Amino acid sequence: MVQWIKPQEHCFKLNVDGSFQGNSVVAGGGGILRDWHGNVSFFFFLPLKAKSALHAEILTLYHGLNICKDRGIGRVWIEMDALSVINLVQNRCIGEGNQVADHLAALGSKAANLHIGSSLDGFPSLRGMIRTDKLNLPYFRHAFI
Repeated sequence: MVQWIKPQEHCFKLNVDGSFQGNSVVAGGGGILRDWHGNVSFFFFLPLKAKSALHAEILTLYHGLNICKDRGIGRVWIEMDALSVINLVQNRCIGEGNQVADHLAALGSKAANLHIGSSLDGFPSLRGMIRTDKLNLPYFRHAFI
């Protein structure tokens, strides 16, 4: 079981994930920024022109940080499940509670263009996952063996 952990007070947490289908050119990315209370500031998903899974992860992080910068948001914790990218940006937070970003990356791989939103209307599955995280409830991470 894993759970999303809130950032320190007056900080934000950016969860991102890239999706890459190795046998095709289908790639997408997605992410969500939440405050220290777990409230959604924004989420995004987009199709990517990535050449590998690592490339998809890096592009998604780049887009998420650019959106933060464009909105004047600083003090951002980054959480993702690509350890190699985390090491590149020297962040010590390993992204286990990344269920929402995983879902957004899957949406991004099916999207025609970048989508940035803050309203969860039309995204009932996101609403449930975010509520679970905000209540600090654990969930089971799927593993394929």
